[in-house]
Amino acid sequence: MKTLGKLFAATLVLWGCDAPDKFETREDRLRAALEKNSDGLGSKAVWLVKRSSLEPDDRTAVFFGYADNRNACEQFVAAHKQANPDDVYVCDTLD
Repeated sequence: MKTLGKLFAATLVLWGCDAPDKFETREDRLRAALEKNSDGLGSKAVWLVKRSSLEPDDRTAVFFGYADNRNACEQFVAAHKQANPDDVYVCDTLD
């Protein structure tokens, strides 16, 4: 029974190593949905990106549906910077 448990655990670990990056998949799905459904979004959608020196940039949120999505994102970044000056966020237009 112990051997079966070890085999099952090893299978899960190896299977998980081959899985695609869940964040990249999420970004691709969001990008595809916003590009296909751009009618009525106002201006071009904008990513809220958290910058880090240790990790790749993290696309945290998407601003869409505002008359000016970049301005909405930049207002959020400015308010967040006042509360958390050590965090670095930027706005990046969805391509």
